[in-house]
Amino acid sequence: MEQIVKKFGIWAFLLLAFATGCAAGWAGRETALDHRVIDRLDAQAKRLEALAITQSEQYHAIEGLLNRNAQLAADGLTQTVRALDASVDRNNQALASATKLVTALPAQLARIEENADQLLKVNQAPDMPNLTTAMWQGRRIKTAPFTFELDVDLQHFGITGLPTKWQPEPEGDPESTLPYPWPRAWAIDRGQAFSPETVFYNLVGITNHLRTGERPEIYQRYVDFLLARTKQYLVPTRDGDLVTYRFSFGFYDHELHDGWVSAHGAASVIAASVYYYRQTHDQRFLDLATGLVRGLRALDGVESKWTSYIDSSQFLWFEEYPLEGTKKAHVLNGHITMTFALVDYCQVTKDEEACLLARAGITTIKRYVKSYRRPGQANHYDLYGDSLDYGPSRTINQQNDLYSLTGDPFFKTMAASFLSDMPYEPPR
Repeated sequence: MEQIVKKFGIWAFLLLAFATGCAAGWAGRETALDHRVIDRLDAQAKRLEALAITQSEQYHAIEGLLNRNAQLAADGLTQTVRALDASVDRNNQALASATKLVTALPAQLARIEENADQLLKVNQAPDMPNLTTAMWQGRRIKTAPFTFELDVDLQHFGITGLPTKWQPEPEGDPESTLPYPWPRAWAIDRGQAFSPETVFYNLVGITNHLRTGERPEIYQRYVDFLLARTKQYLVPTRDGDLVTYRFSFGFYDHELHDGWVSAHGAASVIAASVYYYRQTHDQRFLDLATGLVRGLRALDGVESKWTSYIDSSQFLWFEEYPLEGTKKAHVLNGHITMTFALVDYCQVTKDEEACLLARAGITTIKRYVKSYRRPGQANHYDLYGDSLDYGPSRTINQQNDLYSLTGDPFFKTMAASFLSDMPYEPPR
């Protein structure tokens, strides 16, 4: 340095010092700049590394989701295939069943035609050469000139007396010691301590007991109670009375509401009252029966409560279940029971109207009774639906009674026909 100074002088020295300082300064700046760049690159690298990690996680999540969706799709496809297999199996079974049905169809059709021909023969209307009409309540009704055997007693129904262990009580409530108590289904389940059929059983049983010579006063309190209770269940019509039921009752698709009436119920009371009157001449019971006979004048379409119906062919029906609408029940037992009750009343009173109604009732039976036959099984209970009679032996007995009453061999033939159709238990 000394040599430079000496040789070039002080200015050369200063210039050299300045150059050296500049070089050192630029070297320092360059070093600082390099650190900042490295720091930025390092931060950028870290951000890229974090982004890479995030994208990797998202990729794995998407991959897992795709795997789950693929599994679900595979499971759904498997279930669909299984369901299709089961459906194919069912269709194959249905096809096999249909094939069997189609194969059997000709034989079934042949049997149906055979049964139809048989039913046509069975239900063919009988010859009624003496059929005529009569006016009643301003309407014409069909009737035939049946005559009644006055000594025929129809209304016992096997009741020969009172229950063997029963004894009349001289005091206390007669209702609690009736020979035949109200049935549980009525008194408890339906809340009605009255049944026309139970009145019938009690009065007929007491009457049969009186026939053996028992003193009437022993049973008088029971008889008085039965009369009073029956009157509580009468509803008036324009000309007479009907027996009512204070509970609802279902008949096929019909609902008979509280307060409905029935020809069968009235028939039970008429028959029992006439039966008791024959033995005792108690006018109260003949008056009771007369009111119920006059109640038959209540016709469908004329009064709101009715039990009599005249069909489009002018045949008179006594309806056990009076149904609104054009299709009626036509219960065979209910119609016949009222017809028998009218015969009893006609025999005792010789009342022309009652005798006419009895003959008209028998005429209707003769015209339609074949419609109740079902060869090979019990007869139909009614003509409304498909119910079979729950007491079919009764039908045979009633046809025999009609033969005994009228002497018409048609009814004897019908009794034999019903007997051939079904099992039979003779009356005891």
